[in-house]
Amino acid sequence: MSPGYQGTLSSDLNEHSKKRDSELSEKDIMSGIESKNPARDEKIRFRIESTIYGHTEFDSSRISVMVKNASVTLSGLVDSAQSKATIQGLTESVDDVEEVVNFIQIDNISSISKSMSGQDDLKL
Repeated sequence: MSPGYQGTLSSDLNEHSKKRDSELSEKDIMSGIESKNPARDEKIRFRIESTIYGHTEFDSSRISVMVKNASVTLSGLVDSAQSKATIQGLTESVDDVEEVVNFIQIDNISSISKSMSGQDDLKL
């Protein structure tokens, strides 16, 4: 490996590390905001959780709901894009929700294992 290439690779890795370290998670973002009406936020969160946790179309056990100032942050894992969209739609339909930030990820391993007939889960 030439010295010029090594130097470029090192600087690229350093830049990537700095960028990754400076990125904030949804919890970091939400924790820096003080709620103007915590009781209202708690009622909204309760209504959202009651709505999505009662659904049988998807596994909601890995979904987390945070509410601050009527802004909702969803996070967690689901097994399909359809489940992610359904959860967002259900959340948006709840009274008093002003904004929905959807950090839900699609769990590809779970969706692959469900699509394989005759197998319950992949063993890793």
